[in-house]
Amino acid sequence: MKINNLVEETVCIPMSKLKPIQLSKEDAMVFINLHLQPNFKLSKKTLPPLIQILQSRLKYGWMGFEVNDDRVLTMLSVITQSIGQAILYLYYIQYHIKQKNKK
Repeated sequence: MKINNLVEETVCIPMSKLKPIQLSKEDAMVFINLHLQPNFKLSKKTLPPLIQILQSRLKYGWMGFEVNDDRVLTMLSVITQSIGQAILYLYYIQYHIKQKNKK
């Protein structure tokens, strides 16, 4: 079984069946503040390790899509609690894009 199929079957398909949960007030405020700053850029000198790893995954094409807005990676780092969880979210986004392109 290919790794992409394994990830889809064990992570993405079950995630697609979950109901969305409401953001905490703090996370919602971060989201709103990021949304209101269209020119937001992360400092390349002081990137948190989680964002560095996400950028490297995306940079080398492992995910099959690009994220050109630093606000997306910042929000992903806010709502996840570990590097592994953030990477699983990237796989889910990849799966979601793949499913949308099938339609």
